[in-house]
Amino acid sequence: METAEQRRADMVPALARLTRSRDYRSTLQAAGVGNSLTVIPALPEDRMSYVFGRLRTFENRAVVAMPCDNEDGYEFGLFWPATAERVVVAEEDDTITMVHEESTVEMFFEYLQTAHTIVIEKVAARFLCGA
Repeated sequence: METAEQRRADMVPALARLTRSRDYRSTLQAAGVGNSLTVIPALPEDRMSYVFGRLRTFENRAVVAMPCDNEDGYEFGLFWPATAERVVVAEEDDTITMVHEESTVEMFFEYLQTAHTIVIEKVAARFLCGA
């Protein structure tokens, strides 16, 4: 039986190809973050505690990639540090979101697709694209 760690490692070659594509780089440019962010492979059943731990390693600045249901593509979520000002705005417009660490990545992505941009404590996140 393949471990979750092995399944994430198996995603790396396809993600490397995708991140070199012009479309992916253009999407990052359009998001205003440049094109040199770390990509964190995540499985739909991974817990958000895994994602939060990996994000801390990269100073809360990364793209999280999750395989689509049909496993022919990926969904991407962009994470970056939320400034104090952004946190205040999120509190005012009610986009501060509590994310339980035991929530799955799939659940988080489903919510993120409908909310578009949220703030989780001191981290902002938005759905980037599906490719």
